Amino acid sequence: MSPIREHMNRNILEFTVPEDFEIACRIQAFQGKICVGYANLFRKENIAILADICVYDRSKSLCRFLPKLRIGTNYRNKGIGSALLRQVIRFCKENDISTIKGEAKGDLDILIPWYKKHGFDIAENNKITMELHH
Repeated sequence: MSPIREHMNRNILEFTVPEDFEIACRIQAFQGKICVGYANLFRKENIAILADICVYDRSKSLCRFLPKLRIGTNYRNKGIGSALLRQVIRFCKENDISTIKGEAKGDLDILIPWYKKHGFDIAENNKITMELHH
């Protein structure tokens, strides 16, 4: 796997990206030696299926009565997911993928605008699609 770096604010993200994409692959995002997120892709001819994309929340509440008092690190809402998705799109273009497809699952009030911001079309059933132009 070849590492790719992206600078974000004061942090440097490093991505592990496979050399090729025949059936399935995982792209991982690291801050230093800590894995902070990943994306899983499956290939069907020239279509990539984005199975999932995840940015970790490794923080924990110290007490159930004080849920805002947390320890650990939450990597969400820091642009890591967007950087990871940019790497997915770049990787797919480099591997002759014409379309990325998937499904938005989870907090749709956040995910639908996020996918749209990154150029995906959203169907009524929350299916996401991006046509790639090489």
